[in-house]
Amino acid sequence: MRRLFWTPSKSRPVTQQDPLTKTFSLGIKLLHNQEDATVDIVFIHGLTGDREKTWTAENASEPWPKAFLPSQLPTARVLTFGYDAYVTDWRGVVSQNRIGNHAWNLLTSLASYRVKDETVGPSVAYG
Repeated sequence: MRRLFWTPSKSRPVTQQDPLTKTFSLGIKLLHNQEDATVDIVFIHGLTGDREKTWTAENASEPWPKAFLPSQLPTARVLTFGYDAYVTDWRGVVSQNRIGNHAWNLLTSLASYRVKDETVGPSVAYG
């Protein structure tokens, strides 16, 4: 007898991506480094956003904070932070994190980045 519905086998090639799996650009990413920086500016996207795509125009090759801010704020280091911000999806796969979880992830990611980078002087501004 023929099966009425197709069911995937339990073993699949590693190269095949699960259609319900999403990939996110997570954590801190440096957009512009300034050795003598006096301030870190961290760009944080909103709901359903992305740490780079949110700040990049359709025909642009790079995010506007990377292209524009270094010339306007020469003593600033520019970073961006990514997190799973999908609160709605037609497939039903949404983020289970709360705002407090995202805030904690931002603070710990930024603190770890600054320790690893040995940053001691610059203050932090969120944009």
